[in-house]
Amino acid sequence: EDRLADVDAAIESYQAVFQSDAQNLQALKGLERLYTLKERWQDLVQVLESEYEVVNTEKERIAILTRLAGMWEELFVKPEKATERLEQVIAIDPNHEPSLRSLARLYRQTQKWDELVTTYERHVSATPDRTEKVGLFKAIGEVWAKEKNDVDRAIDAYLNVISIDDGDVDALDALARLYDRRGDHGGSLDMMEQLSKRLSDPQQLVDLRYRMGQLYDGKLGDRASAMDKYQSALDVEPSHLPSLEAMRKIHVDNGDWLSAAKILEQETQYTQQPRQVSKLLVELADIYAQRLDERDRGVECYENALKQDSD
Repeated sequence: EDRLADVDAAIESYQAVFQSDAQNLQALKGLERLYTLKERWQDLVQVLESEYEVVNTEKERIAILTRLAGMWEELFVKPEKATERLEQVIAIDPNHEPSLRSLARLYRQTQKWDELVTTYERHVSATPDRTEKVGLFKAIGEVWAKEKNDVDRAIDAYLNVISIDDGDVDALDALARLYDRRGDHGGSLDMMEQLSKRLSDPQQLVDLRYRMGQLYDGKLGDRASAMDKYQSALDVEPSHLPSLEAMRKIHVDNGDWLSAAKILEQETQYTQQPRQVSKLLVELADIYAQRLDERDRGVECYENALKQDSD
């Protein structure tokens, strides 16, 4: 209690000095220390702002501004005030990376997407680290693609990634999707071809080859190339049901009933759900009985379908 009483008395003394001399840095530093000890945060903010007007060096001003930003964000939960202080830091030192990172976090939190992109771009200019530049360009691309729905600018951002690292898997995948979204299917396939050479995970490779098949089939009308891609997916994972289904549909459309039946046989082997197996067996039975004139095999398939699903 005595100590707390001494603190209060010291605060009064420093306040008296400050009132007579608003430029007295020693008094301001004393008040800063004691207000922190007493957790008088609003008073501390006022003292720090007064200190900012008194100190002479950029380093001191930046230290005060970053502390104020932290208080506005964490103690008062006012991110807008925090961003104001951090912007002041950047005005003093455009290359102050800790403040750029904090600004990016706050602008994302408050969903100020234009300001966020500007902050990322300033950070790109500030950092000499190529790896960090790659991460920042990816972040810019994500904002343009997901938050601003600007495909062209998103593509530009990811192309900047490729200009630094032409084997970046994330950027290649994003570009493939963005080109497809823009309707540039040739560009999308080019990115996917590059991506396929760099994927090491078998499942990712299967999914990519299936996507390429879908693009050839649905957007370009090149079913021969689509079949090649579906088959290349099956070469890695023979049980990949989406590729099997896509190939079956092409065979059916082409009237190649024998090939369709072979694919259906594979699908029934790899499908787990009994009701779905039953549906496949019925389709296979129809092909045998009605298209290939193999009624006995058709009957066998119908019987097997009932065993899978008696209803």
